[in-house]
Amino acid sequence: MVVNKKQNQVHLRRYNNTINFLNKQKINQKNRILDLGIENPFSEIMEKRGFTVFNTGKTDLDLNPEIVKNFDVDVVTAFEILEHLVSPFPLLKKFAWQKTYCNCTLKTLVQQCIQKSK
Repeated sequence: MVVNKKQNQVHLRRYNNTINFLNKQKINQKNRILDLGIENPFSEIMEKRGFTVFNTGKTDLDLNPEIVKNFDVDVVTAFEILEHLVSPFPLLKKFAWQKTYCNCTLKTLVQQCIQKSK
């Protein structure tokens, strides 16, 4: 995928806004974070800012939701990943942490619905 300069600026602004959001939630560099999915630009940015970040890698979270129990962390982030799961509920049931932050992009959900209807 080719990312142009404008797209890159949009992503960086979103990442900075997300970091600011986490800071407002009292998430800091002392907290160990599990960021669901593969290592990505946002998890790399968190690491560069001093956060300790783990990822679930290429594990199919629909088939292996219990993998999240393998991580000793304080916080779970699931930014723009849940909409890619067939059913996120079995995964969400496995969360035993006090702080979990998730989002789903409506744009991605709409695109998936359009693609499936063709």
